[in-house]
Amino acid sequence: MRSQQRVRALAIALGVLSLSAAFVSTRAVAHGSGGTQRVLPVASALEAARPVTLNEALALAKAAFNGDILSAQSVNATERDGIGGRASAWNVTLATAQREVTELRIQDGAVVRAVATSRERGAPLPAAADTDTDIAYKRAIGAGLQPGMGKAPGYVYEFQSRDGAAMLSVLGSSNGTPARVDLDPRSGALRGRYRLVPTSLGGVMFSADGGETWSATDLRGSVFAITNSEPVAALIEEPDALRVSRSDDGSHWTTTAVLPSAIGRHAFTLRGTPTHELLLGATTGLWRSQDGGLTWSNDGLFTDPVQYIEIARTGASVALVLSVAAGQVGAYLIPSQGPARQLADHAVRLSALRDGRVALIDETSRTAGIVDAAGDMRPLRVPSHTLRVSGDDSLLYAATPEAVFTSKDRGNTWTVSLLENNASLAVTRSGVAVVGGFRTGVYVSDSDGNAWKRTVTTASTIIPGSNEIWSVVSLSLGVLAIQGGMRAWQPF
Repeated sequence: MRSQQRVRALAIALGVLSLSAAFVSTRAVAHGSGGTQRVLPVASALEAARPVTLNEALALAKAAFNGDILSAQSVNATERDGIGGRASAWNVTLATAQREVTELRIQDGAVVRAVATSRERGAPLPAAADTDTDIAYKRAIGAGLQPGMGKAPGYVYEFQSRDGAAMLSVLGSSNGTPARVDLDPRSGALRGRYRLVPTSLGGVMFSADGGETWSATDLRGSVFAITNSEPVAALIEEPDALRVSRSDDGSHWTTTAVLPSAIGRHAFTLRGTPTHELLLGATTGLWRSQDGGLTWSNDGLFTDPVQYIEIARTGASVALVLSVAAGQVGAYLIPSQGPARQLADHAVRLSALRDGRVALIDETSRTAGIVDAAGDMRPLRVPSHTLRVSGDDSLLYAATPEAVFTSKDRGNTWTVSLLENNASLAVTRSGVAVVGGFRTGVYVSDSDGNAWKRTVTTASTIIPGSNEIWSVVSLSLGVLAIQGGMRAWQPF
């Protein structure tokens, strides 16, 4: 049986992010609103590194840590992930003690990360699914499911409790629309087919006064990214294509191009360079446009999924920093002249700072670093689950899902500044911090984070949508904020 594949020990300890000699490694206890966290040593793998099925991932998790299975989800980055019921990476959650939950990351048949958190456990699932994902894959195809859901190109598998019962779901698409097929993990019987249908489009809001007042722009739809340089451009995902829109004033937008099919249907980020070149990170790699998005090219240097792109500026020097999520996994610096240089051997989040440097963040280990255009990097400690860092050495801001923190000593210590759910953060050139959250509106601070003012309570009163401000961008012309659209699962 696949779930009983023999495992063997490997003498490796992978609980710490290893980015470069300048990065701080840590096994210290980290504290967040979800409870005390511990990064644990791990040592298990299949005899041959390869993508695995759900039951193989569960068997690896159980072999590494004794506990009840709470959930499992595949993590896809390439077109082949999920094909045949196998995925390169899985996130598996176990209840390993009465009030402790351990989250595992399995990559190519090896447990590569384990983080234990003190919190209440949920309802346990079976240790294995009688219907493994290789069978679920075939049944989902038979039910009309196609590959590709949002930014995940192949098929995604979820094993979780839904409405009090165990459910195995296969996520993909149906005629370009995100879709899922639900199966009984015991019998394999079809429980339902659903498509994720937009109920409101969302769009972009604009503030010309540092986030104090906001208005709706004429850019509506599923906006995935906005450049943090001018002229400003935005990436919009439509059912049949990706398009680029541009604006001179932040309020009025014009579609300038529809992206070619060679780029694919799934993109992550869009950035602009000081020479007005557009850079696009997609599942097919790094793409460049010299003409505002009309034509695109890939020089072949990076053809694996590029998830984050930022531009580092130090004086007259400019360098590209990017994070690759699969294949050539890691963070890289590409100077204006000379070869690319690897900065990290893991995919990390990237954030541009006010002073032109770029922060590299691993949100689970609290390990980070700040790099300049020359490739010089210094270590940085950040709060647990940091999503974004902004500001400069005199005053750094860090945004987590639960709070905003500030540091006035180059990140050595952090203080809670705003205890509120948030997802995005930007600091204007005048030093005003603007924070957007999931259903919490927009907050602004012009006092170095000592006091905050809520300037938007319900984003849907400005642009109908999900009330999720998941990206804030500061430019010389003003501040832009992306309001997410509303979507709901409907049977098909």
